[in-house]
Amino acid sequence: MSSPNIFAMRAARASLGDEAFLVDTGRRIIASRKRITDELQRLGSPTPGRKHLCFRYGARRWHNSTSS
Repeated sequence: MSSPNIFAMRAARASLGDEAFLVDTGRRIIASRKRITDELQRLGSPTPGRKHLCFRYGARRWHNSTSS
């Protein structure tokens, strides 16, 4: 078993206390999800907005996860 990287753990803790970082990261995640959802709708995905979507690269067959 390896020991945790103390520098990575310190950086992670510091990032949680950085309000600007958290706000910016949340904004970027929301924008990315919207961009991906919009593109999937444009490509004909039957039910965009679910948490999980599996697809084959280069194929037009869509399979939506039933997880919520």
